[in-house]
Amino acid sequence: MARLVLYGVPLGFSCSECPREDYRFLELNYVGNRKGNQLHIQRLPSGSVYYSYLMYPPEGKFFSDSNGRAGAFFGMSIVMQDQVITDINKLAQLFQKTYQEHVKDKIIKEFPNGNKKFIVNSLRSNDDRYAIQVGRGMVDIMKNNPELNIFNSVKTYNQAQVNQYILNKKFLVK
Repeated sequence: MARLVLYGVPLGFSCSECPREDYRFLELNYVGNRKGNQLHIQRLPSGSVYYSYLMYPPEGKFFSDSNGRAGAFFGMSIVMQDQVITDINKLAQLFQKTYQEHVKDKIIKEFPNGNKKFIVNSLRSNDDRYAIQVGRGMVDIMKNNPELNIFNSVKTYNQAQVNQYILNKKFLVK
């Protein structure tokens, strides 16, 4: 079982519906000096594995909250329990396509000069509409593009296998 969590700084830190452990962990990605798009893979002692696509401002550009204050970031994480996604390239492509089709111009506005701005004030709502819409969009992308179906690359692991897989790594995404 996997869950999708959206988070970032649309007007202060905000996170879609998720367990408290997720919220506390994902909030740690609110780091002011990071630049560009990144893919982080991190495993907690509880067995939760976070596959996080993080967007920070590109070098020399601004990413602002909905009020225009610089220093925002956006993240999408797929959280799995005691499972790993073995095809990281496929995962990165899925995150990028999901952003392009279901986040850009719906949650975040991109300007021709490369700057970005949130167009929503919060990623959390009573009906969790943003995470549900983006999650449904991600599933549709996988249905329509079987080569991006990450669930064909999921493996269950035990503690002895943890070092076999890419865990606790950070990658820049182009």
